[in-house]
Amino acid sequence: LGAPLVLVGIEVFHPLGFTHELYPVLSRPGFLYFGPWWFYTLHFIQTPMVGVIAAGLLLLLAGLSGLWAWVARGAALVWLVYYTVLDSIQGIFLGWVIGKSLDASAETQRFVATLTQDMYTDRVIGGVSSVVSLTGSWAFLVAAIASALALAQRGATLWPLLALVLAGQIIQMSHAHPYGPVGFSLLFLAALGIERWLGRQPAA
Repeated sequence: LGAPLVLVGIEVFHPLGFTHELYPVLSRPGFLYFGPWWFYTLHFIQTPMVGVIAAGLLLLLAGLSGLWAWVARGAALVWLVYYTVLDSIQGIFLGWVIGKSLDASAETQRFVATLTQDMYTDRVIGGVSSVVSLTGSWAFLVAAIASALALAQRGATLWPLLALVLAGQIIQMSHAHPYGPVGFSLLFLAALGIERWLGRQPAA
């Protein structure tokens, strides 16, 4: 329950729509954005929270068997791996190298701007529409849908399952503002509803 709330709080300050002008946007503070060192810190916090959410999905599925439960577990692990790679490269390292460049010469800044732009738009490790980013984001959507189906077969309350699926769809689109805060708010509500349902189940 705590990890989605942490992500709701920090993703409000995650910029969106800087793909084609990465360095000019991320190198200086802007609306709801505090600069490159914040970008570094944000993803440094987000990385372990992704792990906690993946663990939370596995805990919600504890004791469940069947196809959808195992699909959800596998997808959650794929999400954990690929989102960790994405946040490490396109979040932590990106913020760090841009922040370091601000005290360097104009020539170095131009080099870093070119380097980070190429890195962010790379088809394999890039921040958008790359193998890493698409695998991670789609894995979360699959994990959310499969978890909802597995819990539905167990007789879980409907509204938390719908919130879980919707959270998966929104977070699959982006974790930046405004998608991230909305998606992780829905994930919090879904987890809260499922926990309350589980609390009403027989001890067996």
